[in-house]
Amino acid sequence: MDINMMFSILGLVGGLFCCVGDLLFDLKGKGNEKLGTLAILTAIG
Repeated sequence: MDINMMFSILGLVGGLFCCVGDLLFDLKGKGNEKLGTLAILTAIG
């Protein structure tokens, strides 16, 4: 496996971890309101 393939896999996995962590923190946070036509969560405060 060459270095470019290794970095691309690591980048993909790291991006997925960030995405899941951001979603969990948004759902857990206090004072969240569902805004917009799609009722997307946004953190307030």
